[in-house]
Amino acid sequence: MKAVSPKRLISSRIVSAELDALVPGSGHRHRIRPHIYAQQVRHDLAFHFMLAVLAHLLVWTLLPLLFQSNIALDMAEGLAWGKEWQLGYEKDPPLYPWVIQALTTLSGKQLWISYLAGQVCVATVFFSVWQLGKRIASEKEALVGALLLEGIYYFSLPTLEFNDILLQMPFTALFGWLLHKANADNRLRDWIFTGLVASLGLWSRYSMGAIIAPLALFALLHPVSRQRLRTPGPWVMMAVATLMFVPHLIWMAQTDFMSIKYVGKRAPKSPDLLAYLQGLFSFISAQLGALLPMLLVSVLLWRWRSSRDWLQRRWAQFDFAYLSVLALGPVCFSLFLSWVAMRPLRHISEPAYLSPRNP
Repeated sequence: MKAVSPKRLISSRIVSAELDALVPGSGHRHRIRPHIYAQQVRHDLAFHFMLAVLAHLLVWTLLPLLFQSNIALDMAEGLAWGKEWQLGYEKDPPLYPWVIQALTTLSGKQLWISYLAGQVCVATVFFSVWQLGKRIASEKEALVGALLLEGIYYFSLPTLEFNDILLQMPFTALFGWLLHKANADNRLRDWIFTGLVASLGLWSRYSMGAIIAPLALFALLHPVSRQRLRTPGPWVMMAVATLMFVPHLIWMAQTDFMSIKYVGKRAPKSPDLLAYLQGLFSFISAQLGALLPMLLVSVLLWRWRSSRDWLQRRWAQFDFAYLSVLALGPVCFSLFLSWVAMRPLRHISEPAYLSPRNP
């Protein structure tokens, strides 16, 4: 008979007592089994997550219906383009004009559909972050991490205007979740879905490349991701993403890359270093302001570790390294390109009809 250590025996008795205490007077006859208790906790946390996301969706869908009766500028522009059903347009890839045109037509030109679509995009971001969190942390930590998104400005007022920026958000979040899932489980269907999402993100907005590029570099540097390159999955993912994006690439070549040239026009080169640094400071300040509520709450919840050895051990773990690159890689990549090109980054402001500069 296998001996049980005193420490494990005491621990099991404590757990048993805690589970018994959940049903007063139950005794061992009606004791809640540990796996049933864990399942109940998961269900409760999932219920709270769904409730919070549903509340967000309803509030931010109804608010513009109550206080804004006119269509936003980006939506009007998208409708003007979308009715032509082209493979590309002067300013952006075509997915947003296609989506806004389809939604408006199917709803009988009702305004509420665009507000609902924007919040569905946000809800998808919340869901993806929650799912990724459950893969790398506890159920409770995943819930807290997802709900912390409520403290980010970009998930509030800017979402009242459904545009290409908002449409890219769910693909970005889905890509982060599915790529981790594909690397961890190495199932071909996950790699295919990841490639599909990556391509749809590029079809919605070129800035999706700022998310893909750092993670591609990470795949070459981290041993776990590098090992996956010996399997068919990553190559299938790249083939799916590329093949799906080829029609737009052909359109770009046929139109002398006018959508890329437009990006350059919107971000003109700084005349000197001082002007560039001023623009950079403005961008970073705006980002800190947008993230401030979330950062303040996160600081209160963060368990600080100052050990250099601890950081090195954590970086060797795939989950920690992946999440770090996913969170910091896009902004570092964007800042690097901005510095090389001497073109300051632009930040999202509130919808035009909410700006005090507009009558």
